[in-house]
Amino acid sequence: MENYKLSAFYESSMDEIVAQAEMFSSGFNLNLKYEKLPTKPAEIKSLLNDKIVFCLFNKDKIDFQRLIKYVYAATCPSLLIGSSDLSQDYANLELPIDYKMETKETVAWLNFLMKRSNDTSLELIIPKERDENIRNMVNSNLDFIENTFHKSKTIYNRITYEKGFEKMLYDFMQHHRKGITVMMRPVRTFSFFIPLYLRIYRRSDVRTPLLLIPRDENLYVPCH
Repeated sequence: MENYKLSAFYESSMDEIVAQAEMFSSGFNLNLKYEKLPTKPAEIKSLLNDKIVFCLFNKDKIDFQRLIKYVYAATCPSLLIGSSDLSQDYANLELPIDYKMETKETVAWLNFLMKRSNDTSLELIIPKERDENIRNMVNSNLDFIENTFHKSKTIYNRITYEKGFEKMLYDFMQHHRKGITVMMRPVRTFSFFIPLYLRIYRRSDVRTPLLLIPRDENLYVPCH
């Protein structure tokens, strides 16, 4: 198995992130590297390389507006954790299915993580959309993701919500504490703008770790 790394960034002390970083890295057989958060977000790129496949940040220790600048400067997926995360929060991966075409890209990273762990479960969280066009796009993403998992023999479960995606996501993040929520990093037009999904996550009552995956233009993703 390849020796890939998790780079865990702390603001003042390694104690901010040690427990959560060790839970994630050991669960997915990743080497662990600790780094002090650089002064400027753009400097984070110089601390990353091809072997570092995830960054980790503690959302409770860094101002959220500033944190998002580091997340968008990182070239690899970013795991946002909380100070009160428990070990069971890292034993499950959960993918909410939305209508955006880039959501299909999550299968590459989910397959990567599932192949590196024997103890992790995977759940697809499916909203119930009223609009037919949105529902069709959600189903297109779901079909693509399930077909890919079937071909790679990745085991997963399905959970259906009786709400649309945005309401489902808020309820899910606020009340559910069973695993890491996996999502594509939302596109943002301006550096000061925080997309809706991340504004939901910023709330102090959110109770789930969040793995944000950046777009990879090198991946082939079929259109709807």
